[in-house]
Amino acid sequence: MMKIGPLAFWPILFCAAFLISPFHGYGAENDKIGVYFEESFSQEATAKYDASLNSVLKILRIDQKNYLAALRAGWLSYLKGDLDSAEKYYRKTIDLAPGAVEPRLGLLLPLIAGKKWSEAEAVARASLKIDEKNYTAMSKLAYVLFQQEKYEEAKAAYRSVLDNYPSNVEMKLGLAWTFQRLGKREEAGRHFREILEIYKGNQSALQGLEALQK
Repeated sequence: MMKIGPLAFWPILFCAAFLISPFHGYGAENDKIGVYFEESFSQEATAKYDASLNSVLKILRIDQKNYLAALRAGWLSYLKGDLDSAEKYYRKTIDLAPGAVEPRLGLLLPLIAGKKWSEAEAVARASLKIDEKNYTAMSKLAYVLFQQEKYEEAKAAYRSVLDNYPSNVEMKLGLAWTFQRLGKREEAGRHFREILEIYKGNQSALQGLEALQK
């Protein structure tokens, strides 16, 4: 019988190691991702935004296409006040999930904070093409239109939100102020008074009525 020496098994062992090792590495990397996410959420809960962001960036170094990590990088950058980085990461999430409304709603945060009104309007409208009744997109669109002094369009947007959420005080205030800017004093006054019937100390509504008396 032919004897097989120990060296004869090396090619087999080498192939087995070659096939198995990537999966071991993948599992280890996945374990790290889970740990980094856990760290990030815990750090955010205690307002350690720099540390929380660093944990998320470790994930992106492992997996550049990790949607949740990119989304959180945008959110945490926004919380830190780094609007440029927040915008960059949110745009990355749109590339990763082009059909999703969520990353576009995130992108509205730094755009509005940075007073990039026309860009914010475009993003809000793009969001509504995906989800036409989305509350956040429509309410932000109304606000952005108001800031651009597009009062007729803002009025339509505020009314659209109120059709679905009639008790929303923030939207009622927005509509009231829009009427005030349009010179429609009666409509503005009616909406301000309706708000004050429920919230007597609402400063915005009180200021609105005061503005109508001038």
